[in-house]
Amino acid sequence: MNYHNLWLPIRVALASVFLCGAAQAVTLSATAFDLPDVVAGQDLWQLDYSLGGPLAAFNGVNLTFPFADFDALTMVTAPGVDLLSTLSPTDAPSSTDGVLTLTAQAALNSAYATNFSASFTKLTGNAFGPQSFEVFDETFAVIGTGTLAVTIGSPPPVPEPSKAALLLLGAVAVAGAQWRRSRVV
Repeated sequence: MNYHNLWLPIRVALASVFLCGAAQAVTLSATAFDLPDVVAGQDLWQLDYSLGGPLAAFNGVNLTFPFADFDALTMVTAPGVDLLSTLSPTDAPSSTDGVLTLTAQAALNSAYATNFSASFTKLTGNAFGPQSFEVFDETFAVIGTGTLAVTIGSPPPVPEPSKAALLLLGAVAVAGAQWRRSRVV
């Protein structure tokens, strides 16, 4: 067996772990929620993101929002204070995609996790294709790219009155009726 040929793949694997380990360890997930529409003809949505994993100081992530799908892009909830967020809105006339940039202000360890949300007007149907993202280093050089599958979340349940609240309301109504009857007599 020629051991020299075996060492080359092992060295390539070790080098990729050491050089790209932080980029590979960042995890992103997104869930889309259809919001009640305020203006007729505008389909409002919200994307709730979770980001976790290590990031070196001044490294970050860019999330891309294609101008053909997204409009009126705004941050609803900012990520934790450890990440500086900058949102560049979409611009359809100039064919410019929107970009959400998250930059680590200090080194973040592998246990780091944060959530953030963005709302927007969806321009094309209710389907979501994969969302592109890239991981960059402190010199803004891209060290990793990927696509993020967006899942559609179910709308939040409509709150129902609790039994205790209904019983209390009934008791107040009965007491009020008895009080009114006692004043008439």
